[in-house]
Amino acid sequence: MSERIRELLDDAVAGITPDNPDPVTAVITRGRAARRRTLTTAALAAALLGTGTAVAVTTHVAGTDAPPAASFAPPTPRVLNGEVVAGALHLPIPAGWTVATPVADAPCETLSTTVLISGPQKIGCQTAEIEVTGTASTWPAGRALLPKDVAPSADGQPRADPSARTDLPLIVLPPESVTLPGGEPAWMTDALDSEALAPDHAPGYSYYNVLYLPWSHVSITLRVDGAASRTIIDSIRTEPAALGALVLPVDALSVELTTSDITASDPWTGHAETTDPATITAVTRLLGSQPAVLTGACAGSSHKALRLTLAGDSPDPTSVIITLGDRCQEAVSSAGGRVRLTDATVTELKHLLGLAAR
Repeated sequence: MSERIRELLDDAVAGITPDNPDPVTAVITRGRAARRRTLTTAALAAALLGTGTAVAVTTHVAGTDAPPAASFAPPTPRVLNGEVVAGALHLPIPAGWTVATPVADAPCETLSTTVLISGPQKIGCQTAEIEVTGTASTWPAGRALLPKDVAPSADGQPRADPSARTDLPLIVLPPESVTLPGGEPAWMTDALDSEALAPDHAPGYSYYNVLYLPWSHVSITLRVDGAASRTIIDSIRTEPAALGALVLPVDALSVELTTSDITASDPWTGHAETTDPATITAVTRLLGSQPAVLTGACAGSSHKALRLTLAGDSPDPTSVIITLGDRCQEAVSSAGGRVRLTDATVTELKHLLGLAAR
């Protein structure tokens, strides 16, 4: 994927939410009762097909219905004692940096050594190397995979007219997970050691990553390389949260499970979904019965993961991110709660959705 194509794709899909402070044409529509994706611009669809497979999808896009008013007010970041504070987030302002708020008629430029803070109704088109924004959405970041069955054929031509498709199977992979000091989870689009965030890109390259704090309803956009991003993330702390069992929806109409190691050539071995009420009930009962993690949260970006999505009538589905590993196997809900999972529980979850036997 060329740098220019990557920039176009990132710009097209990044940060699209019902409360987006800088909206662009929505490129994905998620159905309430079943998994459906719609590319609303043929040009973007063709670009997706032409690049081979992957783009960044940083947030959930609600359906065509207007979302109901949020039952809470997303936080508006503020400066307090040399830190940017929003929800449970405390982000120390780097030495020598300034803090700014968006200006409606300011030039569209990226502000260097600047932390740009705004509530959910951001104005203007300014960006910064660090942006802290309150958001109603809790849909976690993740790379999006376009399976090969709709990617270009050997001669480079699309197998079907993408503008005629209303069900392009865009699979959103699990995000990169970080457990911040204080215990709040944070979910990233790209790993800090990924090629996209490598420090050796040519001048003018546009770095882009998003860190979501689902419990605080805060997003942090980082337009710096992976090493600089790590320094910023390592400085963050969160206020301890009241922990407990996973908070799950009672009205889920569909469930999707996606693993982190699927490939474009054979994605269906790592992705499953269902709208069967009995299966949905079994999944929520299984996860809802797991013991809470009160101390020792351990999720990190080095772990493989599962992404479980429970969608109902809410504009945003509930996401459960499950980290896998010998020393850390836990699940975190975007709505709250963290639990420890045994191998047997993970196997049963996969079995319920038909992945264990694939």
